[in-house]
Order: sequence, then C-alpha cells, then structure tokens
Amino acid sequence: RKRKDEGLMEQSRKRDLPTYPHDVGLVTSPRGAVVHDVLRTFRRRYPAARILFAGVPVEGASAPQALAEGIRTVTEAGAEVVLLVRGGGSFEDLMPFNDEGLARAIAANPVPVVTGIGHEPDNSIADMVADRRASTPTAAAEAVAPDSLEIGAYLAQTQLSVTRTLLNRIERSSSVLDGISSRPLFSDPASLFASEAQALDINHDRLLRAIPDNMERDRSHLDGSSLRLAGIGERLLDSRLVNIENLAKRLSVRGSGLLDRFESAFARSSERLDDLSPLSVLGRGYALARTQSGEVVKTVSTVKPNDRIKVTVSDGEIACTVDETTLANNEYVSWKEEE
Repeated sequence: RKRKDEGLMEQSRKRDLPTYPHDVGLVTSPRGAVVHDVLRTFRRRYPAARILFAGVPVEGASAPQALAEGIRTVTEAGAEVVLLVRGGGSFEDLMPFNDEGLARAIAANPVPVVTGIGHEPDNSIADMVADRRASTPTAAAEAVAPDSLEIGAYLAQTQLSVTRTLLNRIERSSSVLDGISSRPLFSDPASLFASEAQALDINHDRLLRAIPDNMERDRSHLDGSSLRLAGIGERLLDSRLVNIENLAKRLSVRGSGLLDRFESAFARSSERLDDLSPLSVLGRGYALARTQSGEVVKTVSTVKPNDRIKVTVSDGEIACTVDETTLANNEYVSWKEEE
C-alpha cells in the first residue's frame, strides 16, 4: 500500500517494451534451469538479440541489494530492456522480491524492467512495480523476444505491399510518360517556337516601318526646338547684358564711397599700431633684454650672475653676461655658488 501511495504501481508510469531490442539484460541466479530456459527461448524466437547477463543470488539477506545492483549493471552496459527472473519456490524464498529498495530500483531504472518470478499464482511487489509482469521466466523471455516467424511473415507482407506500390507507381509513370511523348512537341520541335517566331516577324516589320517615321518626326521637333531656344537665348543675353551694365555703374558709385571709409580706418589703425610697436620704443633709445630661451627679462629675479642674455636695441642685438643685479632701492642681490 505504501508503494502504491507513492505512485510506483501506477499504470501511467509504466513504459512500453522495445519492439526489436538488440541488447537484453538478464538478472537471475547463475545456477539453475532459469538461465537455460531464457537463453533457449531467445535462440528459438529471436537469435539476433545479445544477452547481457548478471548472475546474482536470489535468496538470502543480501539478495535484494544484489538484484538491484545487477539491474543497474546490465543497464549501464547498454541493455534496452531488463529481465528480472527466478524459478519457483516457497513464500519465504520469494521474499527478496518484496524488498522496498529493490522496488525503488526497478521504478527508477531508465529502461523497462520485465519480471518473471516463480509460477503463475506467485505475485510480489517487484511484479507490481515492473513495467511488465510475466507468470514465469519463459513467459518473460517471450514477452521481450519477438517471434522470428512473425517477423518473417511481417517482412514478407511488407515486401508484397511495397512491390505492389512500386509496380502501380511505375505503371502510372509510364502512362504519364507515354502521354507526354505523344505531344506534337516531340515529333516537330520547331512547333515549340512557332507562335513566338510569328510574333517576332510581325514586330520586326512594324519596327522597320516605325523607326524612319519616328526619326523624321523627332528631327522636325528638334529643329523647331532649336529655333525657339536660339530666340530665347538672344533675349536672355540682351537682358543680362543690360543688368550687368546697370550693376557695374551702381557698384562703381558705391565702391568709391566704401573705399574712402576703409582707407580712413586703415590710416588710424596704422598710426595706433605704430604707437604701440616695440620698435618705435626702441627707436627712442630704450632696449629689450631676453634670456637665452627668449623670455623677456622683466625683473632682476629672472636672471643671475654669469647668465647670458641678449639686449635688443634699435639697430641690432647685443650679447651680454650678467655680473650682478641691483633692486630698484639700490639693494645689492647676492647669489650663492650652489644657487
């Protein structure tokens, strides 16, 4: 009831078995007739399958854990479906298949698990949780292994159906091909372009008649346009010449007035510029001292003894060496050697 309440026995959880499994896992005791029964069933019904066998104990206290480990091992080895089987026995012998851990392992297994435990009346929790329950180990093997005779019959029926379908398609295609090959196009290929060739001839004749007429009409239109354009051009030229003469007179009158104003302003600016020019200051007997880097010497702190300076006068430059400096209040400025 606990496993049922958890949903482990829900029919919706159980998965369908693969139709043609290639790898089948077999978990049971390595001793006994069960292994031979299962292998004999597969050889008879479905010899193409590969059996991945995990021999584990099916009785005793360690059996549930061993059975769960066997299911996990064959699944990891690539089994597409797992057979969990054992032969008949007493109620106590079948108790490992009622183990809670084994039931959870069957439910959590990623591939379907088919059980065949004991005989027809026997029923265990593992049977209830499994994806498919069979009454015996042999019945479990038959549930997983498709019958080779049934497969052969199915393939034969499929082959017959495919053959009929292909023959019908070939017959229909042949009919369509015969209908296409009987068209006039294939007996007289030129008929394919007959209507287009006729239309081309008609258009050719129309074009030969239309080109000379259009050229003559365009020539007459061009001559008329040339005459009109010449008359318009002469009138435009005369009017432009009159406008140019009027503008030249107006520009001459206004230009003379503008020039007087600018000449007067230029003269005033020249006089002011001459007043502000340092050259006029030098011409009055002053000099301009600069350091070697070109900086103007404005204060005595700018230079020190033994500095080289250039003194600009009105007619050239004088290279000098500073011996000493004196402030405006006649105070002597001394310079230390390290400075």
